[in-house]
Amino acid sequence: MNHPSLVAPIDPPTARRSHPLRLDALLLALAVVAACDDGESSDSTPLLDRPDDADGGAEGDPAASSSSSGVDTATDAGPGPEGPGPDVGSDASSDSGPQGESDASGGTDAPNTFDDEFDGDADLLVPGGPWQRLFPEQAGTMIEGAPLGVLSITASAAAIDNSWYFDHHGAALVKEVAGNFAIMTSLTTTSPQGGDAEPSGIFNSGGLLIRDVLAAPGAENWMTFNVGRQSSAYGRELKKTVASGSNYFLNAQAANAEHLLVCRLGAEFRFYHWDEVLGAWEAERFDNQVVTPGGVATTEVNDLYDPIRNPELDLPAAGGSIPLVFEFPSLPEAVQVGVMMNSWGAPHDVTSEFDYIRMGAIVPRSAADCTAELTPG
Repeated sequence: MNHPSLVAPIDPPTARRSHPLRLDALLLALAVVAACDDGESSDSTPLLDRPDDADGGAEGDPAASSSSSGVDTATDAGPGPEGPGPDVGSDASSDSGPQGESDASGGTDAPNTFDDEFDGDADLLVPGGPWQRLFPEQAGTMIEGAPLGVLSITASAAAIDNSWYFDHHGAALVKEVAGNFAIMTSLTTTSPQGGDAEPSGIFNSGGLLIRDVLAAPGAENWMTFNVGRQSSAYGRELKKTVASGSNYFLNAQAANAEHLLVCRLGAEFRFYHWDEVLGAWEAERFDNQVVTPGGVATTEVNDLYDPIRNPELDLPAAGGSIPLVFEFPSLPEAVQVGVMMNSWGAPHDVTSEFDYIRMGAIVPRSAADCTAELTPG
């Protein structure tokens, strides 16, 4: 390689007589040339013109950025960005990435940024904050905090088809969660009149929502587990919607308050409610005329129930009971997870108050892990 042309070449002898070189200039030129023998060739970038590579690569280089950040989307188990995601319905805001465990095999998760004790002081119908708002026009109010330190969602009396059913929607607050998880909430569903007044309309309730991030009209894929006024009285509703077709399962209960837990194990989803007498989580079940200490228990299903949506369930004959464990292999690894509200029947007089929503710090690997860590309180 030729050395960089740092000085002019020495003139030939005939020119030297008319342009004599000074000795100091000659020595300087020889010194520079000698230094170049130990340096870079002429087609190298001068050192002072190189980008700063102290961080392991050039800024803007994808490979360098990945190396310096330590984030590998194929193996990293940490949380994604925590900002609000795009609102669905009448409003929109910025995108949000998934959080939670990306490795569905389980393990200890990164620091939990999912939990919310709802003890702030905010109007969550106003865009912003950590939660992504779905169909906010279906809510009349969505207030966090004072005076009770809860998230209070009331229905909009003007909303149409205000319920999670087939292609219809209620209001919801969600975050994206990747991989296996166990989440729980504690809530009460009543009439806005206060006290223990029961909502007047049927299917006025609140609870948990798990939804495909790519859900769209005609391609809605989600599940909800909620408590409130159902077809005729208070109860719990577990619902699975596949390609915008819904199956629901209703189990009666006397109280208007409940603790609910949903656990994901890959394509499998398990559902639990808290038994106050036993002080333990009880799996949600399908009962067909089962004799219990409280009477005969029968789970109600909708008139439009279609077994194609729940091929994993073999509903028992009279006297039989099975846990309601859903298989949902079409759901992606990252799903929307959060709280929701139903208000199907007029006069839409329902208020759902959520004390908190929490995610287990240990990513579940088995059914036993689903309830091993989370307890009410």
